[in-house]
Amino acid sequence: MSSYLTLPAISPYSKLDPRRLDNPKETFKHAVAAMRERGATGHISIADIGCANGEFLYYLRSVFPEASLCGFDSEPQFIALAQSLGFNAKVGDLRKLDCAEQFDFVLCMGTLPIFQNPADALLPLIRLCKPSGYLIGDGLFNRHECEVRVEFCDNSTATGRGKWRADFNQHSRSLVRSVLQNECSSIDFEDIEMVDIPKRADAPHSHNWTFKDETGRRHITSGLNLLLDGTLLVARRRVTPLALSL
Repeated sequence: MSSYLTLPAISPYSKLDPRRLDNPKETFKHAVAAMRERGATGHISIADIGCANGEFLYYLRSVFPEASLCGFDSEPQFIALAQSLGFNAKVGDLRKLDCAEQFDFVLCMGTLPIFQNPADALLPLIRLCKPSGYLIGDGLFNRHECEVRVEFCDNSTATGRGKWRADFNQHSRSLVRSVLQNECSSIDFEDIEMVDIPKRADAPHSHNWTFKDETGRRHITSGLNLLLDGTLLVARRRVTPLALSL
């Protein structure tokens, strides 16, 4: 079975690009809007799981200047960059984080699709939330009763050539609900509307771009020839989790 590989040599998170820092991703904006709708303000605690080089933390600091922020990522090179921006960022695998703290908001952007089994990520994440806290993450959450596991090999770069990787897995919304139902008092899905992302000739072919359908709606695709339209998951942790059925 293939695994997810960060491949820093061809990752946009292997450096700090002022243009990306000053122009946050649309998914980040949607996550922040969801946080505000749920009362995020003042001295809240926020964890960004899969924080990469700190781009989202950078945006969060501008929006919630009084918040306590921390980040975790499995790639040491990315974490070093996040630390250079002044963030409390640590190397860690979300499935076994060395973190005794719980947070008002746990964010996980661009990471959930790398897991073939969503429970491997969702259960550790929701348990990082305080009672009544929120887990917010984006993914390819399928409205249909289909689970999709993706393995791919991007031979468009020397770094990726011959390396089979896992990513872009699609989890059905019903499966996500079944995974979280004992831990959560509410589970919502919100479509993410995208801006134009141009196709770049110099980018690895597995990187995303957008196109418009006949109605003018933008869709995300890549050289994998898949539709990769994102959805925001917003789950609120119960004050007391329900007992698991035997």
